Amino acid sequence: METPAPKLVGIRLTANPQSDVWQTPLATPGFPVCLVGWITEGTSVEAGVPLGAMQVLSESLTRLAVVTFLADPPTSAPLAPNRWHQVGGDWVMVLTRTNSDVSRSGSLPLIATTNARVAQELFRSDSFDWTQQAQIVLLSEPGHPPAIAYDLVEQGLRRTSIAEVIRDLHLLGVLYPAVDGDFAAVLSNDTGFADDFQRELRRACHAAQVSFAAISEDAFKRTQWTR
Repeated sequence: METPAPKLVGIRLTANPQSDVWQTPLATPGFPVCLVGWITEGTSVEAGVPLGAMQVLSESLTRLAVVTFLADPPTSAPLAPNRWHQVGGDWVMVLTRTNSDVSRSGSLPLIATTNARVAQELFRSDSFDWTQQAQIVLLSEPGHPPAIAYDLVEQGLRRTSIAEVIRDLHLLGVLYPAVDGDFAAVLSNDTGFADDFQRELRRACHAAQVSFAAISEDAFKRTQWTR
């Protein structure tokens, strides 16, 4: 008999956490961070983000930005590297290193979307496992996907000089898996975007009949995530 999937019952957010226990870049006065956790009812043998959390996070982000994430392209057709290709209502790209052919070890496949259902796949990619902190999500102005380069995306994936990545790619922010993929962190260089994200997340939770609260980092640490 299969174990039922855990039910999402609450979302908690803390702004600008200062502890390195979360394994995400630390907030600074010009670099706000929103750390998000999910409370579930019941347990699952499978690690990962519960479906309800995927839904409210994806809805919140796609209402504000083009969401670009690492995932194998949803097409078997060969793609010319380092340029966006429209597939349905989304875009796909395979970034390669300079002077590199399109090999799996030397490429970064990306999907860009404003579709919340498609954006949920960022949590499910086998090649770029959220639970192993092997995912980076670029959040850019609505419209066309961002102009990006292999080196900067790789730099962001390694979590080095994140402010530089956001600035050089002209991003609104980035989404990262925090410790063990059990939390999500939204980083930006714009307090306005951080406020907008919190507002949209609250709205999405209300629509899904899931409790939402913005709490202190100490309260966040004390939260019981499984009930």
